[in-house]
Amino acid sequence: MSLQDIIKAQGGEPWNWYLFYNPFTFAAFFFYFTAALAEGNRTPFDLPEAESELVSGYNTEYSGFRFAAFMLAEWGNLYVMSAIATTLFLGGWQIPFVTPNQMETSWALQLAGWVLFTGKVLFLTFVIIWLRWTLPRFRVDQMMNMCWKYLVPLSLVCFLATTAWAAFLPPVVITAGKFLMCGAGLFVLVYFAGRVRHNLRQNEFDIQLQPNA
Repeated sequence: MSLQDIIKAQGGEPWNWYLFYNPFTFAAFFFYFTAALAEGNRTPFDLPEAESELVSGYNTEYSGFRFAAFMLAEWGNLYVMSAIATTLFLGGWQIPFVTPNQMETSWALQLAGWVLFTGKVLFLTFVIIWLRWTLPRFRVDQMMNMCWKYLVPLSLVCFLATTAWAAFLPPVVITAGKFLMCGAGLFVLVYFAGRVRHNLRQNEFDIQLQPNA
C-alpha cells in the first residue's frame, strides 16, 4: 500500500505504466477517473450545486473569504484526484530510462521528476476542466445506477482479472500485452488530437465565412 513502491514498480517508460499493464487496468483507470469526478462533485456529477443554475445551492449562503475557501477546496481537490491517478496509473515521478537509485543520487533528476509529475497532474486537471464544458449533467438516479449497477461490479471484475493476468500468464505474454496496449493508447491519442485539430480548423473556417454570409 506504499505509494512510493507503487510508483517504483511501474517504471518511467509509458509501456511500463499500470495504465497499459493489461486491458483491465486500462479500464480501471477510467473507472477511477469517473468515480473521482463524482466524488469531487465535478461536471457532469455536480449534484449538490451547479454553476449552470441561477441559484447554486448552499453557495448562496457564503460570500467573501468563506466562498473563496469553498472554491479553493474544490480546485485543490482536482490536484489530489489527478495526483492519485498519476501515482497509480501513470508512473508517478519516474523519468524514462532512469532508475530510482539514479534519481536518489542526483538533485537535478529529482527536480526533473517533480516537474514531470506536476506536468502529468496538470494535464489530467486540464482534462477535468475540459469535461466541464463538454458533458451534460447527470440526474441523481442516473449517477446511483451507474455507480452500483456498473462501476462497482466492473471494478471487481477488473480486480479479479488483473490478479489472474499476473498469476497465470507467462512473462512473455505480459510484456507483449504492455507494448500492444501502449501502442493502442498512442493510436487513440493521435487520432483524438487529429480530430481536435480538425474541429479547430473547421471552427476557424466557419468564423471566416460569417462576415461574408
